[in-house]
Parts: sequence; C-alpha cells; structure tokens
Amino acid sequence: MVTSIMRVGIALYTPLVHGEESHWALVVSQPGQNSLSGTVNIYQIVHGPNGKDFMLYHRTTDNRQGANLQASSRYYGLVDLGPVKADPDVFLAVIEDEEAGQGSYNPPEGKSWSCVWWVIRTLRALQSEGIKFKVPSDDLIFYQSVAGLMANMEEVSDGLRSVSMY
Repeated sequence: MVTSIMRVGIALYTPLVHGEESHWALVVSQPGQNSLSGTVNIYQIVHGPNGKDFMLYHRTTDNRQGANLQASSRYYGLVDLGPVKADPDVFLAVIEDEEAGQGSYNPPEGKSWSCVWWVIRTLRALQSEGIKFKVPSDDLIFYQSVAGLMANMEEVSDGLRSVSMY
C-alpha cells in the first residue's frame, strides 16, 4: 500500500435556485500536493435531467477534467479539512463506491437528501476506511459547523476564499 499526502476540503457554491442550500462538493488535491489551489479533483452529485433524481458529476484530473475552483462564477468558498495521509487508490475507490442516491443513509430529521449529505456520507465512508478528518462526529453538528464557517470566510493571499475546520 502506497500512502500519499492529499489536501481535502468542501467547496461551497451559491445555489442555482433562490431558497435552496449552498451546493457542496468534495475537493481533493493531487496525491503529494498539500494545496487546494490550482487544478483539483471535484467529487459531487447534481440534479439529473429530470430535476428530481441525482447523478454523480465528478471532475478529475485523471480524465483531464479537473477544475480550478475560482473558475466557477457560483464558487463561494472552501472549508479546508486539512491534509490526510492515505493510499490514493483506496481513497478514490471509496469515493467511486458512493452512489448519487440516498440509499440507506438518512439525513438528520427535517433535512432532505442533497449534495450536502452526499459529501458527509462520503467523508464518513472514508473515515470507516481509516482515513482521519478532524470533523464533528454528529452529521447535523458537522452540517451546522460548515454553515457557521461560511459566515467567517475571508480571502487569502492566493485569492481562494477559505476557512479551516481543523
């Protein structure tokens, strides 16, 4: 097993529809990089063509579709979850095993399935493989923490609006 340092974060985007929550996407640097600026891998779910179902919409550098966060006009900011040490192949396999649909995961009471809960569920799956993140263990508190951090985001020197959770 080959381990590598990767930087992980949650990219936040303004909603497409007024009144919806911010869009969340899991952002991962290239193995060996400890930065989320420049071209990164983005893992997320989006509404499918019918507007109801969700589908995976990943942009990775492996398929030459990595993304620069600031390139999107909807990009709001980044919650930095810090560096992790993991086998990149295991890390990617766990993410790719996460389906777009809700499956057996139940969001906290009063919350509907969305990209928010997909990101949290995916991070929990990574944690179950021994990949460590310093995030709240309760999903609702995790969600509320990220929402609270959004209000405190400031531009940093590389133009990436960011706040750290670790």
